[in-house]
Amino acid sequence: MSSDPTKGRCANPSPAVPEPHTLPSAPGVGWGSTPPPPARPRSTPVRTLISEKSTFSDAYKRSHCGTAQKPTRRTLLLTATAALAACGFTPVYGPQGSAEGLRGSIAIDDPSDPAGFALVRQLERRLGLPNSPTYALSADLFVTEKELGITADQEITRFNILGRARFALRDLSTGAIATSGEVDSFTSYSATGTPFATQTAERDAQDRLMVILADQIVARLLATAGDWR
Repeated sequence: MSSDPTKGRCANPSPAVPEPHTLPSAPGVGWGSTPPPPARPRSTPVRTLISEKSTFSDAYKRSHCGTAQKPTRRTLLLTATAALAACGFTPVYGPQGSAEGLRGSIAIDDPSDPAGFALVRQLERRLGLPNSPTYALSADLFVTEKELGITADQEITRFNILGRARFALRDLSTGAIATSGEVDSFTSYSATGTPFATQTAERDAQDRLMVILADQIVARLLATAGDWR
């Protein structure tokens, strides 16, 4: 009779191999693979945002400010005139201005030298050429030069031209002096160039001085027109 050699002994079964731990995975994701990054929310294209912003800005301007337009020179002048009138100012040559009708009514005495020609030219430019004048303007000029820059070698490099004009306005109907006064100013020029360049600079500085003096005379006449007219 045969017998089983293991019969009667305790069975020593092989230990069970544990199942590997598994994690729930999404389709296409497994061990050793990197999960894909989370999906970003869709954003509106930049061009669309700019377009929407511009549309909103334009609609806001139309609803609150009207159609945006660049102001013209005429609009600015009218606005400035209205603002001055509101503050009590009126244009000098305008209606009810102190110098209304003054332009073209002043004859200027003939000049006698180049400086006088430059002065008269600017006066006529500002006051207008005489047309049936009622006043006559005369001016006595006094012009001097002063050395301004001197080098170590005693060479003069710059000059100042000092000018003074004494003017008088006569009423042609009576011969009486309506107003008079005196203005002064100065200009300068460089003498570091050639003789021709220095002469040109001197002549230009003298012309500029006459323009300044003429403008001062006109400003004085306009400012005091209400007193002598």
